Order: sequence, then C-alpha cells, then structure tokens
Amino acid sequence: MKQYITTLALIAIITGFASCEKEDEKSETLIEEIQGILPKQYIDSLKAYTFPLNDGKTPPTINGIYAFQPVNEHDNSGVFDKGEAAVDATIKVANQAGTNADVFIKGWVAAGQVDTSSAQIIAGKNNDFTVYAQARGGFPEYVYAYIISGVHTPGGIQYFRMAFVMINDGGNPLAAAKGTIRIFNDKDNIAAPTPVFRNSAGGSSLKPAGAPK
Repeated sequence: MKQYITTLALIAIITGFASCEKEDEKSETLIEEIQGILPKQYIDSLKAYTFPLNDGKTPPTINGIYAFQPVNEHDNSGVFDKGEAAVDATIKVANQAGTNADVFIKGWVAAGQVDTSSAQIIAGKNNDFTVYAQARGGFPEYVYAYIISGVHTPGGIQYFRMAFVMINDGGNPLAAAKGTIRIFNDKDNIAAPTPVFRNSAGGSSLKPAGAPK
C-alpha cells in the first residue's frame, strides 16, 4: 500500500512538472511572437519610458470600438511637443480569440484613413492587456508598430496609452525616421466605447498621432 501511494505521488509530481514545462513553452512562444512584431530593442525602449507592456497568455476580451483623444507624452522625432494634442482617432478590435484579434485604427496616420495591421497579438492577464500590432505602408514601403495598453472596464479602456514605433523607414523620404518612438495617452484617461467606426471631425488643424513627419 505504501509503495502504491509513493508511486501515485511520483506520477503527480511528474505530471505537474510536465504541465509547468508546457506553460513555460507557451509563454516563451508568445514572447517570441511579440518580438516578431516589436523587436526587443524597442520593447526595452518603451519600458525605459515606463510604457506598460503585458505579456500574459490570458488577456481580457476587448472586442469593440473605442474613441481615443491622443495627447503626446514622448516623441523623439520632435514632431510633437509634450502635452500637444493630436487628431482624435478611433480603434476597432474584432474577432478576438484568446491572444489573436483583428485590429483597425482610423485617423491614426491620416484623417479618415484606416490602418489595418498585418500582424497582431493581444497579451495580458485579468483586465490588463497590451495590443502589439505591425503595419506597412507607403512606397518605398515602411514598417511600423503600434502598441496599445490599458485596463479593460465596462466603461471603456482605462489608463489608455498608445505608442508608435518606426521599425524600418524603407528609405521613404516622407516617413518618420527608423527608430522614431511616440507615446500618447488619452486626454480623459479613458478610451470610451463608441457605436460607430467613424472618421475624425473634419477641419482640425491638429496632426494625426502617427503622422509620418
């Protein structure tokens, strides 16, 4: 009987170790996928600017449309001053399944223009999340990432922050230079739900937050 109990205990321990190893492998795979969208050097830079980056495997479901009123807090390209407002943008997250989702932004690069990411991951835990997305545009083609972090609540995305990172300017003279990093928060500290994925109001003299230059 004692030997039987010992055997069961060993099986439980081995099963536990195997389960932990699988969880570690999943975490490593997710981190590798994140770094495929946003290279580690830029992850380190955003962390240095205290931008919250989540990498958990169980993010909240954030499907919806959210209105974002960007206010700059950092721009190493000099296009925006700290505290300067940018054109209002609208963010749409759809078809989320775990860490995968479709992400669209209107009014980010140009008023009314929709930015569809070519790769995206949503990471996080409980109500904290980060969207990592990469997009391409222009000719010659440039590659950039945009990152959204916040806390999902019934009233919207609290502590909403968004970053723009130019990964490769492709030699395009109209694009922001490679290594450009801009960070924006929301004017009201929350991106509120909105029923329509609409254009920003016309006639604004403000620049889009993701303006090339």
